[in-house]
Amino acid sequence: MLEWSFAPLIVILTAYFVIKKDHPAIVVIFMSILSNIIFKLLAGIPSSIYSTPNLPVQLAASLGPFIGWPILLYALAMFVDGLAQPFSAFTGLILGYGIGLWMKKRSAEIMIEAEEARRKTFHTITGLLFFIIPTFLGKTAGLLAVVAGMIFLLVLPNFKYPFKTAVSGLHRKDETFGGGAFTFLLGSIVPILIGQYWIILVLAIGDGIATLVGRFLGKTKIYKKKSLEGTLSGFFAAYAISKMFYSPALIPAVIYTLVELFSPIDDNITVPISLCLLYVPWSGILKPLLELYLFSLF
Repeated sequence: MLEWSFAPLIVILTAYFVIKKDHPAIVVIFMSILSNIIFKLLAGIPSSIYSTPNLPVQLAASLGPFIGWPILLYALAMFVDGLAQPFSAFTGLILGYGIGLWMKKRSAEIMIEAEEARRKTFHTITGLLFFIIPTFLGKTAGLLAVVAGMIFLLVLPNFKYPFKTAVSGLHRKDETFGGGAFTFLLGSIVPILIGQYWIILVLAIGDGIATLVGRFLGKTKIYKKKSLEGTLSGFFAAYAISKMFYSPALIPAVIYTLVELFSPIDDNITVPISLCLLYVPWSGILKPLLELYLFSLF
């Protein structure tokens, strides 16, 4: 079994790419893992035959165009090792290499957009962290973590190098220092208060993957700078996560997509508040009406 070697290898390769500032390779790792998670969530519990792509095979294959034959041999070895589920191993190999090849051809674009890619990667990792803390340590721990993070962002501009410089690229040039991260933490408070931590996950992963797909694949503009490709990827990400926590998953996925697309203010605030409205007392009346309307459309 080769799976024991997978996690250490990816950690080492990620650290190497970070040191080398190889942003396209970092984006490939990020996108490959996220796409695999979404496939698994969309599939629910896969059967032993028609299972979702094998993550180790997919991730190793996606790095093939960047590292060359050594990692491809490793991917093939993982493929052979995973033949107990041949469909899963095969789709992992094909999907991974396809993602890697696609990203390799767009390396120049990714280097230009490296700042945004880094910002969204950090945004997603932060969201995962603030989902994990209250899920495993409880609501109080989650709120304390959010407050601590907000205080840190407020005092951070007073620090000098290397503390401030280390995170200087994690906000857009037209934002105040730490503004995006601050509003994300602010928007996380209500979901934590009502115990619906999955809403943080929807915001983090949905927004992260929608932005990355929109930046590097989006061609069809539909509203302001938003693209159809990015919006659809965000919808499927939101649907995949919602499927695990809310039924029917279509309702939060549609709400997320519409609010993220048309929100006149920062969607880090409007998205979680809008999704939290599904849990107010009158939502017992609203939910059947939304179901009736949405399912009449699809």
